[in-house]
Amino acid sequence: MPPGFSGSQNSDYNHLKLAKGRLAAAVSQKFAGEASWPPSLLNALRRLRVLDQLDLDEHILIAAQQIGLTASLKQAFNAEQSTAIDALRRIQSQRWLEFRLP
Repeated sequence: MPPGFSGSQNSDYNHLKLAKGRLAAAVSQKFAGEASWPPSLLNALRRLRVLDQLDLDEHILIAAQQIGLTASLKQAFNAEQSTAIDALRRIQSQRWLEFRLP
């Protein structure tokens, strides 16, 4: 990859992604098919989702200021045709569905 910084190089972010994945799997396994989830769990997961979305909103603004409507380092390296903003918006949409909340 060319010089610079990509989110995939951020170890804290990678640890967070792994932890969220484990949490989502555990919640899904325990409450799959349940008509209702414990209110405190549901509220905590909804708050996590909103905070995650706010973080991505900020990340999108930073990317827009720093690189505009061009490809990210990772996209440029992989010769992708979309912009960094497009990629971040796709990630944002995917994360909204991450916990499959009722």
